[in-house]
Amino acid sequence: MNEPVTLRLVEIKDGKYKIEYPNLSVPIEINEHLFYKFLSSNEFMIEGDTHKFPILRSYTNSIENQNMSA
Repeated sequence: MNEPVTLRLVEIKDGKYKIEYPNLSVPIEINEHLFYKFLSSNEFMIEGDTHKFPILRSYTNSIENQNMSA
């Protein structure tokens, strides 16, 4: 299995999520629906400051809880 591509959340503004993608100099901008698809995908891993973006902290906590109960 390949390693997931690591993306970095850099900004959330007006319902748009700016994500740094490897080898791109400018962040890509995606909508909320696509952002959650990236979050739930095994092919991507989204990192970011969990204090600045609590959405990442809550999602990470829910995944850890699922793994512990499995």
